[in-house]
Parts: sequence; structure tokens; C-alpha cells
Amino acid sequence: MANQHKLRVAVIGGGIGGLSFAVSLRKLCGSCVKIDIYETAHAFTEAGAGIGLWPRVWHTMEALGLADDLSAIATSSGFAGQGQQIELRKSDRTTHGGSALSVPSAVWTQLAGTRGFHRAVFLAVLNAHLPPNPSYTAHFHKRLVSYATSPSDPEATILTFADGSTAVCDLLVGCDGIRSAIRGTMYQSQPTSVDPIWSGSIAYRSLVPRKVLAKAYPEHPLLTKSLQVGLTSS
Repeated sequence: MANQHKLRVAVIGGGIGGLSFAVSLRKLCGSCVKIDIYETAHAFTEAGAGIGLWPRVWHTMEALGLADDLSAIATSSGFAGQGQQIELRKSDRTTHGGSALSVPSAVWTQLAGTRGFHRAVFLAVLNAHLPPNPSYTAHFHKRLVSYATSPSDPEATILTFADGSTAVCDLLVGCDGIRSAIRGTMYQSQPTSVDPIWSGSIAYRSLVPRKVLAKAYPEHPLLTKSLQVGLTSS
């Protein structure tokens, strides 16, 4: 086994998708694969709002051996359960004092086991469970430009990065987001553009300190409810 050729897997993108894939591959294949993760940033980082893991996804985390570490950082366990509640409100039809929209009970049943996480903290747990060297290597400041089949080995793929460097892999996995260089290269021969196109809709998310909200609207439902989701029609 020690002399057996390892499958060289290149993962483009070191976000939640890329690291989750690497952890899963380690669980399934052990040391039989060589994993290289190429990340544009200087380190594994995540920005944006929090995320929630539904029960089905949580079962996957358990199978990967992440449950204990993730449970320790979860911002809520049994979300929308244990007496908690989520309300949906349509902002163009109800005010902060209006009634919530009717939601089927089956939705609450599905949400009952949801756990919430901050993206960066969740990523840190994945990072801690990555395969040990030499089975895994992280490469930072690496922005993929394109890839192509190796002229000397039809089963190998050559990766070209913005800094002029190259790498070779047997399997290429794209986790590089909405402006994916892998997707762009794969479909560059298509007659239509594969670049992201604005749908015409915008989603706004913001944080308001509880004290500020309580001072402005002492009776606001958010002060007594666990979570409310606002919906607006365009």
C-alpha cells in the first residue's frame, strides 16, 4: 500500500465547500489520496451571515466525526424547538405589530433540529479536521486562471494560476464560488456566457443592537421571539 500511486486531488477554493469536501475525502479514502487545496486568500477565512444546519446535514456532520466539536460552538441547538419559535412576516403587508404569516406545521418539524453557526468558526472546525501531512497540503495566494489536459498524460490535468505557477492533478474539484474559473474554463466553448448574471433581486441583511431596538420599539416582537424572517415581494 505504501508504494501504491495516490490519486492527486486538487480542490480549488478553501471555503466551507472545499474544506468539507477534503474532510469527507479523508473519511472515505484515508491516506490513499493526496489532497491539495488552493485558496486565493492568505488563509482559510469566511465572511457573511451565519449559517444553519438542518437535521439531515447534521447527520452528515456526525458521520464525519465533527458533531462534538460543532456542538461546542453552535449558537443554538434544537433551533425552533424546545419552546422556541420562528415567525415569517411579509414587510409590505404587516408592520412590527401585525400578525405573522401562516406556516405549515411540517416546516416547523423540519426546523426543530437546526443548529446555527458563525461561518468563520464553522470553518475553523473543518480546518482542524483536515488530513495530516503529507496527505494534504494547503496553498494560499493561489488564484486559478484555467486548466487543461496534460499533453504528456491524457489522464492528468494541468492547473495554471494567476502568479504564473502551475500544478498537476488527477482529479479537479471546483469549490471556487460564483465567479468560478473552473466553470468558466469548462464552458468557454459554449455559445452563451457562463458568467454570473444579476437576477434583478437584492437581499439586504443587517444587525441592529438589541438596546437600540428596545429603545425605539419597546413592544417589538423580536424582543420576545427567538427569530423572525422578513419577506418582501418586488
